[in-house]
Amino acid sequence: MGEFDSGAAWLMQHFGRSLLGLAGVSVSGKITALANKLVLPTRIPDGLLQAEGKGPRAEPEFYLLEVATRGETRLPEQMHDDLALSRLAMRRVPNAVAFVLRPHSATGLAPIHRAKSSLGWSYTEAGWKVIRCYELKAAELLARGEAGLAPFVLVAQATEPGLQLAAQVRRMVEDQLADAEEQANLLAVCQVFSELRYNDPQVFEFLGGRKMVLQSSWMRKVWAEETARATAERVAAAKAAGLAEGLAEGMAEGMAAGRAQGEAQAKAEFLVRVLRRRFAEMTPELEARVGSITQVALLDGLLERALTCRSLRTFVRALPR
Repeated sequence: MGEFDSGAAWLMQHFGRSLLGLAGVSVSGKITALANKLVLPTRIPDGLLQAEGKGPRAEPEFYLLEVATRGETRLPEQMHDDLALSRLAMRRVPNAVAFVLRPHSATGLAPIHRAKSSLGWSYTEAGWKVIRCYELKAAELLARGEAGLAPFVLVAQATEPGLQLAAQVRRMVEDQLADAEEQANLLAVCQVFSELRYNDPQVFEFLGGRKMVLQSSWMRKVWAEETARATAERVAAAKAAGLAEGLAEGMAEGMAAGRAQGEAQAKAEFLVRVLRRRFAEMTPELEARVGSITQVALLDGLLERALTCRSLRTFVRALPR
């Protein structure tokens, strides 16, 4: 879910005002995302926002936003941790809200969490507001005319077919945002959110499809980070195997073999992910075929083709025999 988590973080940092409005908070002043401004040994929540006070001497308000696919059992613990981190960084407790996108288990949506010490002498407790986005009305969100709510339209209740809703979402984004790069980034986030509800490649295409993904600087950054992470993991594992096998022949050769093998495996796995996202007819047999490719240069060329080809059949014709 790397793409979803990164997309939710991007949305909170770029359209925090719209999300706060969805939670019933009206902010007229400047909003600043604090995730990159605070330094602690551990991670600062992506959705920590600071809003200017209404008067010239008014204290700023702080808001903690979390977007979750479902009310997983980990959500209360995560919210508790994020509130504790924010309190430690600012010496203030932010107003916290969790946006849950899909139906959930009752335990996962508890608006409160308590953690106790081993002997029960001590405990910490945290609470927050919950917005069940799947209970909202898509028509009402569209009527608000706020581009930042476009991804939420795609998980809300709707009477329209998915294709019609996707067309309305794209039109709203293009009408509200003048900057082409910002349009591409937001539509790419919409594509990620739409996958939570619609298993239809046509919905993906209505939201801009491969062209919009290629234009999105956010999506390119996500894929680069995911590829780098997977490559590093594979390189480490393959390097260890290469060293063990290559000690007799020389440590340098073993390390080189490990790096090459790890890079190829990571790129093949990433290519399979792209194909799954683009083409619903992707099969396990084809996944295995792609996964067996070991030439890095060939994999780079196939990834470019996977992003631009019109059909899975066209992609398959480019595979080596």
